[in-house]
Amino acid sequence: MLSELVKKEIKNTFRDKKVVFTAIIMPLIIFAIMGLIYSFAFSKTGEVVEEQIRNASVFICDNDNGGLFTSLALNYSHLFAKKVEIGKGCGEDYIKKLLLDGNYTVGVIIPAGASQNLTLLKPVEVKVIGKVSGFSFSSMAASGIVSAYSQGLNSFIRAYIISNHGLDPKIAISPVKSVEAVIFREALLPPSSLASLSMVFFMFMLAPLMVISTSLGVAASSMAVENEEKTLEVLLSLPVSRFKILLSKLGGTMVLVTLSTISFVIGFIIYISAIGSGISMMATGEGGFMDVGGDLITSVLNLQVLAGVGIATFLSLTAVASLGILLGSLAPDTRTASSYIGQLSFLIIIPGFILTFLDLSSFNEIGQALMVAVSPFIAPVLLVKAYFEGLYYLIPVTMIWALAFSLIMILVASKLLNSEKLLSLQYWFLTRKKGKKSKKKVSEDL
Repeated sequence: MLSELVKKEIKNTFRDKKVVFTAIIMPLIIFAIMGLIYSFAFSKTGEVVEEQIRNASVFICDNDNGGLFTSLALNYSHLFAKKVEIGKGCGEDYIKKLLLDGNYTVGVIIPAGASQNLTLLKPVEVKVIGKVSGFSFSSMAASGIVSAYSQGLNSFIRAYIISNHGLDPKIAISPVKSVEAVIFREALLPPSSLASLSMVFFMFMLAPLMVISTSLGVAASSMAVENEEKTLEVLLSLPVSRFKILLSKLGGTMVLVTLSTISFVIGFIIYISAIGSGISMMATGEGGFMDVGGDLITSVLNLQVLAGVGIATFLSLTAVASLGILLGSLAPDTRTASSYIGQLSFLIIIPGFILTFLDLSSFNEIGQALMVAVSPFIAPVLLVKAYFEGLYYLIPVTMIWALAFSLIMILVASKLLNSEKLLSLQYWFLTRKKGKKSKKKVSEDL
């Protein structure tokens, strides 16, 4: 008896073809798409790093008056970089300006007395500075050029000491004590601090993506219920335009959207404050480079930025809700709407996954425009990325497009309600859903 009941339940479960597609086929499609995305992202990241290494340029700030150490550093730099130049009597501010102007990949500050320390077999503290433009894996990988130069210089000097002296294993192993830093928004940060900040914003970029599915499902269900309970006809019979009816639906959903936005912004503030205070407690101290990641977060994410994140989140959720209303208008019942919402939720957040790997600045203007065009649902992510990378013109474009997308979705849905195409689409959904059910019965359901 139990086996017969189990067989019955299995038949009932697999009777709905959407269950098979959603539970079995869709995971395969999702992982295949994710594999392609990650493959593209890693490939692009590798290209960025290879390009930086291939065209690396080094500026050496010589405060050692052309001593032996400077000579060795120049010899190594010519092996490391495509272009090497040297200056005298300069410091961090001058190096920062050169890197921010885009003239060099790496700046090296050789301190006074470096050659004397080398002769006395004492460690030499050399500052090696690079630059990154954003919080992505490609930026993090590209920042590794700072470590690559430091380690290479260390090995080069080690080989010199061993070949000329063969003394003191400690100094032979580590003759150069490098203080590494990268410039981000005109602040000098240790690479470890930048890695911490990257994880902070990586998690932030995932947060809006998780909110999308909820808003999409609620909006779609609000319309699908009208179809399922046959109350949509009553609404359409009122002396009110279809556009206004749908706007009222969107307005009702806006209550949830507003609450979601408030919750998101409050949570974001708590998240940033907690992470910022934690990072601020970390410091390298040595060499003058302090880990100011926490201060950087709290100073850069001022009230204007937080307000922008709030507005962008609201507009993104509005765009998601308007899409949900359009889909809910097409679906004959809530079950059908829910089955397609789950699949669509993944597809509309794909651009967000791409942006966790790549900076917006790694795309040309056409690529940036395409990224904005396919991403009306992740406006807060685009806003933060554009702000930190200095692409300020993308901020208003992103917000305007999210608003325009919402209006377009409502307009399309209102046009469908004014035509017989809506019934045809619902008929198509039902025939797919009910499979063997007769067309006559489906017509009665409509």
